[in-house]
Amino acid sequence: MALRSAPLLALILLVFAQMAEPSFAAPNPSSISEQEARGAIETAEASSALAFLQVRMAEREGGNVTSLAMRFNEALEMLGMARAFAVDGIFNRAVTLADDARQLFDEISGDAKALQRQASEAESTKRFTMILFSPFIAVLVSLCIYLLIRAWQTRRLARAMRMKIEEA
Repeated sequence: MALRSAPLLALILLVFAQMAEPSFAAPNPSSISEQEARGAIETAEASSALAFLQVRMAEREGGNVTSLAMRFNEALEMLGMARAFAVDGIFNRAVTLADDARQLFDEISGDAKALQRQASEAESTKRFTMILFSPFIAVLVSLCIYLLIRAWQTRRLARAMRMKIEEA
């Protein structure tokens, strides 16, 4: 349900942002050009590709990337809004949103690297623990099997001792 209402919420926020800041209603050609807006959007897109790769690598290492994926989707929404503003000629707002999206993508990329490192260390620790304890487990299993066989033999011997010889 929350995923369906996200575009509606973004649209409402966009309308309120335009009403609150009338300077965004008409393009201001003197402050930021279309090329600067395109450059900011392209930079954010490059950051998004890098962040996506970092999140995938963290996931492959076994990290929980749920929160990173949610933040990544938020940044993608910001980037989409920046593209929409650029198409509408509102370059100031487009650059601002693209820069914010790029910063969020960069943060996600850094967090994904840290998560990848943590997952890799956890996997390494797990392997080391398994290698360390496997001889002890083998000895313990062997001892248990030996004791079970001994108990079975003792029981069989005790049963044989209780037998009475009967004449036919």
